[in-house]
Parts: sequence; C-alpha cells; structure tokens
Amino acid sequence: MRFLAEFVMRGRLQAVVVTAVTALMALLLLPLAYLSGAAVGLVTLRIGPVQGLSVIAGAMLVVALSSGLLFGNPLPGIGFALVLWMPVWVLATNLRRSANLAQSVKLAALFGAMLVFGIYLATDNPVSWWRSSLLEILSPALEGAAKESIDEMSSAVAQIARLMTGLMGGLMGLTLLGCLFIARWWQAILYNPGGFQGEFHQLRLGKRFAVITLVVGLLLMSGGGAIQMVTDLLVVMVMLYMIQGIAVSHALVAKAGANAAWLVVLYLLLVFALPQTALTLAVAGFVDNWIDFRTIFGAKPKQ
Repeated sequence: MRFLAEFVMRGRLQAVVVTAVTALMALLLLPLAYLSGAAVGLVTLRIGPVQGLSVIAGAMLVVALSSGLLFGNPLPGIGFALVLWMPVWVLATNLRRSANLAQSVKLAALFGAMLVFGIYLATDNPVSWWRSSLLEILSPALEGAAKESIDEMSSAVAQIARLMTGLMGGLMGLTLLGCLFIARWWQAILYNPGGFQGEFHQLRLGKRFAVITLVVGLLLMSGGGAIQMVTDLLVVMVMLYMIQGIAVSHALVAKAGANAAWLVVLYLLLVFALPQTALTLAVAGFVDNWIDFRTIFGAKPKQ
C-alpha cells in the first residue's frame, strides 16, 4: 500500500480524493473505511493538525455531495467526519505531539467509553433495545421454526444483547486504532523505515491504567444499579488490552527471530476462535504491565 501513502502525500487534493473515495467505497465494502481514516491520520501526523482538518473538510464536502447525488442522502459525509475522521485526527494530533503510542490507545478507549455513554443516554434500556433489534433482524429466519429452536435463539440473543453496547464501544476504539496504526505505518514506510515496528513492539498501557481496569472490575463484582454499564466499560478495556497482547506477541516473535507464520496462526485464531483468543491476549497484555514479558522471554541467553 506504499503507492497509496505516496499518493496521499503528493498534495491536499490527492489526500482529499483518497479520503473521500475510500469513504464512499466503504459504504459498499466497510473495511475500506480504515484507509479513509488512515489518509487523514497520515496527513495529520506528517504535516500537522491544520492540514488534517482541511482534508477532513474537503472530504466531507465531496462525500456529502456524492452521496446526495447517488443515494439522495448527504448525511454519510457528516457521519464519516464525526464518527471516524475527527476522532482519528484527535489521536493523530496527540501522537504527533507526544510520540506516545500508548497515550493514543488510551484516547481510543475514551472514545469507546463515550460511545457507551451515548448509547445509554439515547436508550432507556440498551440491553432491551439490542434484544428487540436483533430479534427483529432474525425474525425472517425464525418464521416456521420449531418452538425449541426459537427458544434457543431467543436465549442466545438475550446473552448477546447484554454484551452489544460494550462490543460497540470496543469496536469503536479498535477501528480508530486500526486507522491510526495504518497511518503510522505509512509514515514509517515513507520517512522512517522500521519506526512503527519498534514503537508497536514497545506498546504498554502502564500500571495506572491497569489499576483503573481493576477498579472497574471490582465495581462489576460489587454489583449495584449501574452494573451493566460497568460491564460494557470493562469490555472496552479488555479489547484494548488485547492490542497490548498482540504487541507483546509481535515483539517476542521478532526478538526470538521466529518464523512470521506464528503471527499468521495468531490472527487466524482471532478470526476463528475470537472470544477465547481475544481474552487470552487481553490477560497477557494486562499482566505485561507488571511482568515485562518482552524482557523476561525476549532476553538472549548468555554466551
């Protein structure tokens, strides 16, 4: 994807084109939204926040006009700006000024938490809302099904509904980080080869953030009226510790000089055994804040 990064950096117009076109294509193929956010992130990281804002403004106008003509609805332009481009701009601006990747990860967690709070403000009972929405989506598949199957599906939906708000918050944080990481990788490819790899391998959220996570977990165990919201916030934090766990895995494979196939296996497990693998990585990332796995297991034996 080097050519795309080079094209973005040729000028403001090119950056606006990449940001807007990938956003419009993402309406049909969602993963392309990562490239749209990454284009904003790259410009902000390399040139500065003002240029990043100008790209957002131009892309928002292009997407609004295009979606208005194509679909009769200009709102996607505003939606991309508010939900994706501006948060990525905030993360990239912070990373440009602080050169602290962990700080940007925590900011992504904050955006995820804000989404959780927003869902609670928008609905009286998020769990009930998710349950009814999911059942409505699945209703065509349940027509004519046996009562036992309907009961099993309803029970499964009820369990999923309890996690949906937290999963949405975590997905928000992970999406923003995906855009930022691609942007930082592009920046490293063009101007600082190997820079992002070293930065990512050293990613650690720190003991303070881990203590906050422990407090949230204790609140969850203590119960209370806001227990569901606490659960949702904990899900957001767990998904971010998964990122630290992945960083630890990359660092250990690199230090050991192991075959990159190990990382391929890791990502395949994330696809086919997501809950178990994600939780294992999150636990590893959490513990790494106290026990530095990268030093303990990455140290070379004495000759």
